[in-house]
Amino acid sequence: MQKQINQIQSKPGITYSPLHYSLQQQLQHWIAEEIYYLKETARFSNSKVNADEIFRWKDFNVITKFSVAQLGHVIKLLADTGIFINSTPYWQDRLR
Repeated sequence: MQKQINQIQSKPGITYSPLHYSLQQQLQHWIAEEIYYLKETARFSNSKVNADEIFRWKDFNVITKFSVAQLGHVIKLLADTGIFINSTPYWQDRLR
């Protein structure tokens, strides 16, 4: 389907709305987004993590002036004092 849309011949100078992208470009973008979403959900389908949760936090960043080592110590201190509570098995072994 993506190949078919990419190969559609459009008439130059004819547009529905000059304020928007062409229908062909909009369809290309939509199909590319759908393919990306399906690949990501398939990648995490065997995981216990919810795919929607991953997409929600995908672009989440925390910017600090800590080095990686300093940040690691801060997280370990938070875990040791009980402020940071995480029951994920991945972190349980690494925070000890």
